[in-house]
Amino acid sequence: MDREEVTDLLRRTGEQLGRAVDDAFGSVELVRQRAAVVLSADGGASPASSLAALHPLFRRLLAAEPNPLEGIGVAVCAGVLADTDRWMEWWRRGPSGEVAFAKHVLDPSALGFYDYQSRPWFRSPLEAGGQVVVGPYLDAGGCDVYTTTLAAPLALPGGREVVVGGDLDMAWLEAAFLRGVGRRTPAMALVAGNDRVVVSNTALLTSGSRMPQRLKDDLQVDVPVPSGVPGLSSWRLVALERR
Repeated sequence: MDREEVTDLLRRTGEQLGRAVDDAFGSVELVRQRAAVVLSADGGASPASSLAALHPLFRRLLAAEPNPLEGIGVAVCAGVLADTDRWMEWWRRGPSGEVAFAKHVLDPSALGFYDYQSRPWFRSPLEAGGQVVVGPYLDAGGCDVYTTTLAAPLALPGGREVVVGGDLDMAWLEAAFLRGVGRRTPAMALVAGNDRVVVSNTALLTSGSRMPQRLKDDLQVDVPVPSGVPGLSSWRLVALERR
């Protein structure tokens, strides 16, 4: 393939991936809207059990096929709930397709405490005041795998804040990428704004690794992934020079 053909291929693939991830944000927005109703129903702080009203929506969104999301949920700031300052109502789809609550260790005194309130996926949407894409990153203590999180803030009455998010299914993302570019040469990759490789068609660039400077200086083609979402709009598809 010559440079023009590679550019056209990456542009088409980028458009497809951008649309799919933008659509996945639609699921996050549905949860955000429903959570706003549930957490505002009592006019003040609600108990954590009130979030059970979101379970049917979680099951429906994660059971849909094909599905770019493998996890979805809400995570609260202190003061949102009446009975705890930390809570993640997060659900995940398992390898067999089962959808279930993902338990996290949220007691600061416990071994394996998951301090989600300090994580970039939680802080970034609150600081940005809008939708963000965070990753790929190793979610140590959470799902304990490399993932990418689509997140949005939810402001409630009284200054209370919640983060609503969805975790991209990295296997789905890799399959969608490879459907677009195949395993042909030159080597190609989807790279996030933090210069970490999301997926690629080469062993030179593994998911989650940072793009080496020597390869960044040696790109044949570099095209953006079109999206209106901050964070995703900094993703790009690249092709390496042939060697």
